[in-house]
Amino acid sequence: MLAIELAHQLARALQESEEYRRFIAAKDKVRTDEKNYKMVKNFQLKQWEIQQAQLLQHEVGFDKQQELESLYSLLSINPNSRVYLQAEFEISRLINDVQKIIGEAVKDALPLGFEENGV
Repeated sequence: MLAIELAHQLARALQESEEYRRFIAAKDKVRTDEKNYKMVKNFQLKQWEIQQAQLLQHEVGFDKQQELESLYSLLSINPNSRVYLQAEFEISRLINDVQKIIGEAVKDALPLGFEENGV
């Protein structure tokens, strides 16, 4: 049970972190402007589509990359969007760091066959 209790403590620590607070505040601010909110959602959807294509080793067309860069440039002009994207990056980095630490600690718990593949 100690691991579960520590996981709950970690969850609370993440929720109380400055990164999480900045992210939630920035997210709430973006939601107040419908046009800005839609642009951010559109950017994230296109970003996700490109990432999925890259993961599947599909070629991403120049037009799609250019469109994503154009959207990012537009979002960067708006202070609320810019703050949101930076806060999203910071909270994502924090969560990824935590996942990496936990993953390294329990890497021997991988099922047979996964160790050789580096999964």
